[in-house]
Amino acid sequence: MNAFCTYCSANKSNEPGEIPAIRRYQSPRIAKVYAAASELGVAFFILSGEFGLVPRHQPIPWYDHLLKPEEVDNLTELVAKQIHHFGITSIVYFTKSLTQEPAILPYHDVLVAACRRTSRPILVAELQTDFPIQGDDSMEKEMFTIPPIALEWSKWTAWGDLTIDARSGTGVRVPNRKPGVYESKYVYDEERLTIGKASDLRYRIKQGLVKGKAPHSAGDDIRASEDTSKIVVRWAVTDRPAAAEEELHKRHFATFGKLPKYTEHT
Repeated sequence: MNAFCTYCSANKSNEPGEIPAIRRYQSPRIAKVYAAASELGVAFFILSGEFGLVPRHQPIPWYDHLLKPEEVDNLTELVAKQIHHFGITSIVYFTKSLTQEPAILPYHDVLVAACRRTSRPILVAELQTDFPIQGDDSMEKEMFTIPPIALEWSKWTAWGDLTIDARSGTGVRVPNRKPGVYESKYVYDEERLTIGKASDLRYRIKQGLVKGKAPHSAGDDIRASEDTSKIVVRWAVTDRPAAAEEELHKRHFATFGKLPKYTEHT
């Protein structure tokens, strides 16, 4: 089954004994993600530093435990077992900014590692704003209009053609020092092998993905495990590569129920 997940909260109900997790955790973030999961008909779990993956209805006591980096390995082992136990096939993980709130990074690391260990796809969705708290009149509402991103894709180009220096007259020119996004797939298959972003498309695609002369983990795995003679690549220039990459990942997940084979998270 597909599942939505978000991490637990420090604010908890003081009700005595054990009560359902969805009542124990006092968090607008958790409530919103649960509402979205219910509307879409997908399972919902809360990631606890104490109990691992907790279904909304599971009774839990009050506790106070912020997950620490040194506890990640042990909790990863538990969460991997729970993924198998609950029959979870893919996860969308909702989190606040990991750079702005580094204390929540261990929760992210646990879930990503557990999904990698169990070969389950995971989509990490970063929440951009706090959710308003009911009854808090000091909160201000601010609306943003985000311009659409138009991608003008290149033609699909054979992997091997990208190994040839364009200066030879027979190679393919990829935009140099231009930001953008790129995709690779088998000629006969619509599922992508990887979808990535780049600050310099030519360097990222030619030197990293295809030739391996620059660091590129997905490229390393593709060259080691796939038949590159049957793989094609395309790219598009955009000044918002991170946003474009995130949207492409979401669309792939919505279509195929998983991220590209060599994409761990977004």
